[in-house]
Amino acid sequence: MKETTACKPSLSGGKVLLALTALLVLIGGQLLAQLAAQALSMAGVPAWVCNVVGGAAYGVLVFGGLVLLCRKGLGLTPADCRLLPVRLTPFWAAAALLMPAVATGGLLLLPGHWQAGTLPPAEKAAVLSAALCFTGLGVGFVEEAVFRGVLLTALERRWNRAVAVLVPSVAFALLHCVGAQLGLLDLLQLLVAGTLVGVVFSLVTLETGSIWCSALMHAVWNIVMIGGLIAIGTEAAPRAFVSYVLDTGSFLLTGGEFGIEASLAAIAAYTLFLALALLRRKTRRP
Repeated sequence: MKETTACKPSLSGGKVLLALTALLVLIGGQLLAQLAAQALSMAGVPAWVCNVVGGAAYGVLVFGGLVLLCRKGLGLTPADCRLLPVRLTPFWAAAALLMPAVATGGLLLLPGHWQAGTLPPAEKAAVLSAALCFTGLGVGFVEEAVFRGVLLTALERRWNRAVAVLVPSVAFALLHCVGAQLGLLDLLQLLVAGTLVGVVFSLVTLETGSIWCSALMHAVWNIVMIGGLIAIGTEAAPRAFVSYVLDTGSFLLTGGEFGIEASLAAIAAYTLFLALALLRRKTRRP
């Protein structure tokens, strides 16, 4: 991460501050998408349709807002901000499946027991559509567009790639602390986990020149780990297809109050793919 961006136009400090409004675009898009889904629900539209519409609206609203911010505010194109082109590579597409598989596999090695869910078909459709369209594709794409697209690019052009990778990754971790009732140890573990995975996604974006591989990795991770298809935790999840209830109270193993995304198994998966990203980065240098 020693490269500089001397060959690219730099941004002023004021424009870097303007880039932070990408977070407001994220919040505004989420609120509008949720309002649209709620309006459909009040009109009697099935929950699974509401989730599909909400997830699509979230992505479209935020993408449109970020494109406007890049062009009118920062003087950059969507390609400059790595929002385009849509670019997927076989290695990182495979990693999108493997990273949650490694973490889930590690968690399932812990003592525990399976508990089947009791959701009726309509509720299963709602859980599945929310996992795929909102928690997965919607959140995965939007958060990558903001943190690894606009913010990474702005910081890289103002300072360097080390700052551009680390600062949004820490901010990404801090975002997940908002509203969470966490003790000090749980908080520290979440900050480590969130920063690690943020660095992984940043390196993937830098390697591919686009947010789309990291967005796919983020989306699949969310679907598998927190989508509710298979819930892993210290208690059975009421809105899950099936739960694996861990028979341990260790916050290190379970992720504490935040949950399995901050568990040691998840941190091990982040570390493994961080090492792979750094190795690929090293071998690709001339």
